[in-house]
Amino acid sequence: MVAPGQSVGRLIDLDPVRVVAGVPERYVPDVWVGAEAALDFDVFAEERFTAPIRYVGSTVNPRNRTFPIEVMVPNPSRRIKPEMVANMAVTRREVEEAIVVPQDVLVRVEDGYVVFVIAERNEVSVAEVRSIILGPARRNLVVIESGIKPGNS
Repeated sequence: MVAPGQSVGRLIDLDPVRVVAGVPERYVPDVWVGAEAALDFDVFAEERFTAPIRYVGSTVNPRNRTFPIEVMVPNPSRRIKPEMVANMAVTRREVEEAIVVPQDVLVRVEDGYVVFVIAERNEVSVAEVRSIILGPARRNLVVIESGIKPGNS
């Protein structure tokens, strides 16, 4: 017998499947509705799913200081199931024709960062210090906003 108010089942729509994630508050200004999100599920090791962000929350979760975001991932084969765990990467900013270097070539100095480039002096290659302005970073790469030009090595 079922008591009043007791659940007897759950209806689930798996195509598309709704995926909710939390974005740390320091990144929220860079996340917007329509930005591309890429999802990697451990069970689908060689496959990446993509979908645009359709919702960015406006209130922070006080426990972990994250804002909710939501994507609707196309799932016509219904392989993605409820409660599966995924890693989500969100495009925070797109930088066209950027100069990108590995972070380990950066040298921290008192007033910022410098890099060493190869310069020619009197037909001799020498290392030259250049002050730089850093842009966005991802993983081990960082965009150089100013201080070096394309082709510097």
